Amino acid sequence: MHDLCGSCGRGRAAIDTSGRLMPCVLGRAFDAGNVRDAPLAELLAADRWSEMVASITGKADRCGPADSNDCDPAI
Repeated sequence: MHDLCGSCGRGRAAIDTSGRLMPCVLGRAFDAGNVRDAPLAELLAADRWSEMVASITGKADRCGPADSNDCDPAI
């Protein structure tokens, strides 16, 4: 968790091929539910999501803007 940049889940999210919602593509250890079981908007509004995102700390300046594909945690 400490290797993540800290921007994970803040203005960005990732969904893997099985439908798992994660805070970013590198945050696969975190799981906020599955979009096959519940609507995305419901998962993003849930306490589970906000608590998970709040627990991720790091150096937010390591990731590019939310519209980029760049993420350089633990650098």
